[in-house]
Amino acid sequence: MSEIVVEPSSGTCVLIQCDVINTIENYRQVENSQAESGGILIGEYRGEHLNIVGLTTPSVGDLQSRFRFFRRSKTHQSEALKAWNSSDKKKTFIGDWHTHAEDHPSPSSIDTTDWLKKLPKRKMFLIIQGRKSRWYGIWDGANLLRADLSSE
Repeated sequence: MSEIVVEPSSGTCVLIQCDVINTIENYRQVENSQAESGGILIGEYRGEHLNIVGLTTPSVGDLQSRFRFFRRSKTHQSEALKAWNSSDKKKTFIGDWHTHAEDHPSPSSIDTTDWLKKLPKRKMFLIIQGRKSRWYGIWDGANLLRADLSSE
């Protein structure tokens, strides 16, 4: 089943397709030997709302360790460009996801610093997958806002 996430102060709704959630959950760090994983989210802007339809996963060239993931592979950009071109310029890089080796994750100071430096000046969606739950956030182009699953 797809998930709907809402950022309460702006009312932005984000629809995340179930295969995106399932793929991210497959990278949970349930064993102590597992490294962080991550990638980009691909989707569409629908006015103020977002529809996440795809993602990239760790690829050759990315740097992974127990507590860090560095997206270095050119595969992520290539997949975003492929989605853009094959969708008549509707699907694009719409966010970032990665895992944390904790039950209930929240952004680290490294995460927030990286997002401040690297995210574009437009609305983006962020997911951190923990062992038992996920953290959701919306970058509004300048600020990070926590988002939550809709109860509807």
